[in-house]
Amino acid sequence: MHFTEWLAWDGDAPNITPFLVLNYDVKRQGKKILPVDVKAGLDSEGYQLTAEARDYLKSTYLKPLRDTESELVAKRNSRLSQILLGDVAFRGKENNHELLKIFQGLSTELKKYFKGEFEAISTDEHGIEQKTIPQHGKIIKDKIDSHIQSFYGTSFQSGFDATGTDLKSILERLTLSLLNEPNPSLGSLNRLFMAAELLHLNKDNWTGLRLGLIEELEAHLHPQAQMQVIEALQKQHTIQLILTSHSPNLASKLELKNLIICNYGLAFPMGDNYTKLDKSNYVFLKKFLDTTKANLFFAKGVILVEGWAEEILIPSIAKKIGINLTQQGVSIVNIGSLV
Repeated sequence: MHFTEWLAWDGDAPNITPFLVLNYDVKRQGKKILPVDVKAGLDSEGYQLTAEARDYLKSTYLKPLRDTESELVAKRNSRLSQILLGDVAFRGKENNHELLKIFQGLSTELKKYFKGEFEAISTDEHGIEQKTIPQHGKIIKDKIDSHIQSFYGTSFQSGFDATGTDLKSILERLTLSLLNEPNPSLGSLNRLFMAAELLHLNKDNWTGLRLGLIEELEAHLHPQAQMQVIEALQKQHTIQLILTSHSPNLASKLELKNLIICNYGLAFPMGDNYTKLDKSNYVFLKKFLDTTKANLFFAKGVILVEGWAEEILIPSIAKKIGINLTQQGVSIVNIGSLV
């Protein structure tokens, strides 16, 4: 247990339940936010957590309008390299991983190519293999060498190499992409990025917090893609996901027990433990809340109407008396002629 010394206990023996209270202290001076302290304990102050304990509390945060393409391309300290280094396939194998041998072999072949010593095998029109030693790389190297020697002297030469002296630097040169998608959309890259983060959250042999925070999940996703993503995320039972959204599409697909409405600094859980609805009401609501009706969760006011005629007429009538329902945040919800 990573937090034993900070735990509090609830109940009496033998039914004692341990729990952890975290104190996340954030202070602001003007527009500047000061570094935070993470403490734990029952009193108002708590006790400072060690670096190791804080590491087990790390969560994954995907900000809104995230630059997914930048996160997945090869670069120093790329997010992709961090995800892979944390996986059991790479963790603890920095000095003897198979990729090190692959890059060493690549470096050797690369040097041969630019020296004009690389043996290439091709097939002619009759299907017969032919061996050639291409000289294009050597021609390029000779031209560079001639310029270098004019700058430094005749003893200097250039050298091409596929650098990758350690596993981290090799993984920083990897790019994750969608096969057969030369120009993927932002929505496609968004889903690819979330798939990579799910690999990180579901990593094996991890006993710390498995928490993902995704702000504006619907960013760059068309409605059908939103439906697919939210259905898939609700099947993730080994991790905890906290999502924020203004999308009626997502709200219509969420299990009501997983839905929390936030308004004016207050949170209203929709689970049956927190409302006055019985189970039969939830069965009806699940069928009732399609995409058009789920917008009531995001409205400042709701007008329930009997059918299509009222849904069309009431906004027009309201405009005639000087009230714009859209600007006022009022939604018209058609209940479908229910009596």
